[in-house]
Amino acid sequence: MAANILEIRDLVDVVSHHTIIDHLDFAIEEGELRVLVGPNGAGKTTLIDLITGRHRPTAGQILFKGERIDGRARHEIYRLGISRKFQVPTVYDNLTVFENMSIGLRGHRSVFSSLGYRITPAAAEQIERILAETREETSATARLIRDIAKTRSVMVVEHDMSFVRQIARTITVLHQGGKLAEGSVRDVENNPKVAEVYLGKAKISAAS
Repeated sequence: MAANILEIRDLVDVVSHHTIIDHLDFAIEEGELRVLVGPNGAGKTTLIDLITGRHRPTAGQILFKGERIDGRARHEIYRLGISRKFQVPTVYDNLTVFENMSIGLRGHRSVFSSLGYRITPAAAEQIERILAETREETSATARLIRDIAKTRSVMVVEHDMSFVRQIARTITVLHQGGKLAEGSVRDVENNPKVAEVYLGKAKISAAS
């Protein structure tokens, strides 16, 4: 069994009297690829912020290779070998991928003309063609992450469950700042608590 490279021990983060991370415990082994999922507001981004030194936790410990890093400066944590890739969301969560892309086709129209805009058959065909390319790029990204994880420990925060299925070995599900479930894709997708709070009573396979 590999040694733990990252350990989260009884971690708590309270901001303006709101508990964001609530006594969280989990660990990642050396060379492991871990996927972190959970509904919006579960504490995923805050957890990454705490690990990388962007914020200091209220209580608890974060250990990297057995050494405490909670409270250290970001540049010190970076030098230890922890880095982060930021994701910049630029989509409307309540719209489908197709609908988000159709908004981009409206260009610099006025508000009122945008409200009445209708997708032409040619534009719809263009979107479908781009989506097909995007699916191929997603698969390529999954292969890249698996390759990176051959020589490094990697934690991926992701909402796209079809993508999760391509890379996941172990999944940790966060909810309200705590660990709701942890295990393989099969373990998580068959967990009734996960289905209730995150997948809307649908399995990951159905969400893909």
